[in-house]
Amino acid sequence: MRLALHARRFRRDEPTCARCIFAARFPGLVAAGARRSTRLRTLYLALGLALGGEAGARLATDLGRAVSSDTLLRLTTTAPLAAPPTPRVLGVDDWSWRKGRRWGTILVDLERHPTIAILPDRRAGTFAQWLRAHPGVAVVSRDRGGADAAGGRQGAPDAVQVADRFHVLKNAGEALERLVQRPHAALCAAATAVDREAAAAADANDAPPRTAEPPVPAPAPAMPPSTAAPRPASQARSCSRLRVPGDSRATRRSRGWPGRASARRPSRARSG
Repeated sequence: MRLALHARRFRRDEPTCARCIFAARFPGLVAAGARRSTRLRTLYLALGLALGGEAGARLATDLGRAVSSDTLLRLTTTAPLAAPPTPRVLGVDDWSWRKGRRWGTILVDLERHPTIAILPDRRAGTFAQWLRAHPGVAVVSRDRGGADAAGGRQGAPDAVQVADRFHVLKNAGEALERLVQRPHAALCAAATAVDREAAAAADANDAPPRTAEPPVPAPAPAMPPSTAAPRPASQARSCSRLRVPGDSRATRRSRGWPGRASARRPSRARSG
């Protein structure tokens, strides 16, 4: 649906005025120079914030309000942000616009954890001016820098200034390190002695216990020399019947081989 608006135009005769033509406004219906109504823009902005570009465009098409994903993303990125409330506990620290060259000040709400503002420099006057413009700060958490302390006293004299946790732990660690480094040589000697005693005790515990040596067994008595018994006659005959390569059948018969056995068992010379 399209709306055709007919607005009155006014011309100013003052030559020094930069704008000579003025048109009537419709603040409750459409913004100046806009191509969609305020109600439709609010709908697109809600879809973009809730679903994003592609998903919001698909849902808008299903609702009969076709729009591209790029339009939803552009409305989302250009939407004005709501002014954050004045924090009760304010965190102040350095902010590097360009490391080593340009420094600023970052202000964070330590109860809700959003970034409140980023100041352009590290001067106490800038911080004090921001505190005067935002009354209600009760606690200022800062580092040990003098600019933040002076700005807090000037802009919020009733606020309590405390050191943040990071710098408290850092300063405590540096103080403990300086305290320990004074007797460094004595501590090293004591640590070396303790290590040696622990190593000696560990070696003594790991050594195997001494036991009595077992008795040496007595040598076994020597056996008397055995007398070889004579071979029986059957064993002698079996030895005499052994085949020898190259023997003839008659020779084997003379040694006691039967005829059939000698015929079935030829000599090795013939089998080879």
